[in-house]
Amino acid sequence: MQRLGDNIKGSLKTPGTSLKKLYLTSTGGAGREIFLIQVDEETSVLVLLRKKSDKQIGVNMTIQNPKFAKILDKNLHLILRDLEMGNFLEYSI
Repeated sequence: MQRLGDNIKGSLKTPGTSLKKLYLTSTGGAGREIFLIQVDEETSVLVLLRKKSDKQIGVNMTIQNPKFAKILDKNLHLILRDLEMGNFLEYSI
């Protein structure tokens, strides 16, 4: 079974979800990281997409980093609000 990224421990308090970290690279530049809430094996929500050298967050992408925690909380709040209002699109692969 192929897994989707690495869990970020202690990152979410919502039962049945986990925050995942994926590493992406391209021929055009430095690696990038994507964070997803994985609700179940078939449903994920994009939370954050950033360049590896992002100055707003810094290189330390952990919950202990206050800059990352602040952006994460803001994005999660917006995502939950959109989900409650039905303001989203679903994509199937």
